[in-house]
Amino acid sequence: MDFARFIQIYIVQGLFALFFLYMAYLVLKREKKKINLYLSSFYLSVTIGGVLNMIYTNIFDPTIVFIMHFMTYYLFYFSMVFILIFILILIKPTKQINFKLQILIIIISSLLILGLFFVPDGIIINGSTHWKPNWSWFFFSLLCYSVYYIHNFSNYLLFL
Repeated sequence: MDFARFIQIYIVQGLFALFFLYMAYLVLKREKKKINLYLSSFYLSVTIGGVLNMIYTNIFDPTIVFIMHFMTYYLFYFSMVFILIFILILIKPTKQINFKLQILIIIISSLLILGLFFVPDGIIINGSTHWKPNWSWFFFSLLCYSVYYIHNFSNYLLFL
């Protein structure tokens, strides 16, 4: 592992993971209302994703590394869903952003990102790529589309 990658993964992402874990602790310590649970879920998703990233960096089995890399990005992406629901609850009345809509947002987002797992040759991470992820253009465009979809869906919900 080169020095720049070591700094980025273990120091920068490690410090972010610790900071986000601390923020989740502070939010949950305050109160355990639904809005606080969404905010702490955002922090915990990023924390777990960062820790998984630090773990799979030292594993050299292509299948395990691929699954852990995908789980890392899944958790980073999913954290955006939690912060979206948190913001929607803050801005809109709970009658508009009811529990069913929150679950719908979570299900649609999770299906979008889970669908990326089945893209053939979407992510290549093995010895030939020096254990650094190599994304295909098709996979990257689908990922951008799913983020774009969630962004537009949130704008639609904000202006209801």
